[in-house]
Amino acid sequence: MSLTAGYFTLIGSLPHLPEFGKAVRAPINRQRLTQRFGSLGAEETRELEAVAGLLLWERSVSFENDAEVLQRYGELLGEIEHADLRRFVEYWMELRTVLAALRRRQRGEGAPSRDEAWGAEPRALWIERHWDKPDFALGAVHPWIAEARDHLAAGRAKDLQALQTGLVWRYLDRIAEPDPFGFGAVFAYAFKWHLLSRWLSHDPAAATERFRNLVEEVCHELQQDDA
Repeated sequence: MSLTAGYFTLIGSLPHLPEFGKAVRAPINRQRLTQRFGSLGAEETRELEAVAGLLLWERSVSFENDAEVLQRYGELLGEIEHADLRRFVEYWMELRTVLAALRRRQRGEGAPSRDEAWGAEPRALWIERHWDKPDFALGAVHPWIAEARDHLAAGRAKDLQALQTGLVWRYLDRIAEPDPFGFGAVFAYAFKWHLLSRWLSHDPAAATERFRNLVEEVCHELQQDDA
């Protein structure tokens, strides 16, 4: 089977992911998702696992400090063959860098020093040079900065999480759109599933609904076993 045919079969087997802000449950659990992704080739699997190890810290080994994260980031860029996946990693790390700078300034701290490992290049250097600007002179590139700054100032953690999740979600949509049955669509689904799962884990109402659905599924399986 060709890679293209394999992607087509895999994506065709995956249920539609609802937009994270409207969902009450993920349409597929982690175990079944992992089983479906088992059809990927060794190289695609290696790259996805490597990226997840950096970006999805709860699934990875713990990094001791920012310097270790940035070192691994630099190494990873040289290991990824798929251009869209590499650009996604760069986008995610840029997003984290800008948010880290906003949080730092919200705490009343000054600009990072040149010898301090705190954010991904080249954006970290740009921010250091434009620290005195409210938006780090990035408003045209990242118009969401003003909104993020307001959420931080008001202590609206959930609104900030929604903003960040939405930015990454829409970026993944743009990756998948040109070729809905290509590798870009495959890894976009995987990371959107993670975003959805993480969002739901912080939503008490959704957690209650997921527990109720889980109980119903278990009871249904038990009834089938007894039949």
